[in-house]
Amino acid sequence: MRRICETTIPSERHWQQKHWDTMRFAYARAPFFGEYSRYWSEVFARDYALLVDLVGETTEHLMSALGITTPLVRSSTLGVCGVKSELVLNLCRAVGADQYVSGPFGRDYLDLPAFATAGVQVSFHEYVTPSYPQVLDGFEPNLSAVDALFNCGTDARALLTGTVRH
Repeated sequence: MRRICETTIPSERHWQQKHWDTMRFAYARAPFFGEYSRYWSEVFARDYALLVDLVGETTEHLMSALGITTPLVRSSTLGVCGVKSELVLNLCRAVGADQYVSGPFGRDYLDLPAFATAGVQVSFHEYVTPSYPQVLDGFEPNLSAVDALFNCGTDARALLTGTVRH
């Protein structure tokens, strides 16, 4: 199995233009598209050899735009191994975590007694996407934070954290 940090991006530029065109087409009429579009057009104009670099760059941008200051650590830099529950627990140990927040499907594979023995409290987050105005009629839930930024601007953080409802 190939690790995410080893996944390469094809060197031809066609995918970048296609992604940017799709984003422009979908969001050109969004109220805050102009505010955030320059960044995205520049991202898709750059060459990335590895998928992890593109994902890291865009994740850091989204975190900044949403005012999220949690430090990011690439798991590939921690020197841990394991699969499924063991890997997650080893990652928690490597960063000194005493809490782990999992999505709801973690219930299906996490070894909760092993986490308890290691002193890591596990909680499960059941995220419900808040409704907000989108470009098209109706509401399509569970889209990227990019959708919330283009449609809600600086209100996206409060909206996504539940401190403001549209």
